[in-house]
Amino acid sequence: MRRPYSRIGSTVQVAFTAASGGTSDPLAHGHYRIAATTACFIRAGSTAQTAVTTDAFIPAGGTIDHFVGTDGSGQHVAAIRQTADGVLTITKVYP
Repeated sequence: MRRPYSRIGSTVQVAFTAASGGTSDPLAHGHYRIAATTACFIRAGSTAQTAVTTDAFIPAGGTIDHFVGTDGSGQHVAAIRQTADGVLTITKVYP
């Protein structure tokens, strides 16, 4: 079920290839929508992350509509492609 959002905030884009690409700065505590242009695997954590092909899968054009960054120091997100290079778009949303 998609959650309604009252407004959107800042957006970060992360390019990914056969090598993992990730956010350079941690995401602030809050709610996020994550979308991928091509199929990829993602990983999130409280320190810089390196995604691998056994991490959470997002299909091409797929989204995670309710990712919650909960760590007080922020969350880093990384992605790696399944077969084609792509871009992960991470947008802060306000419920």
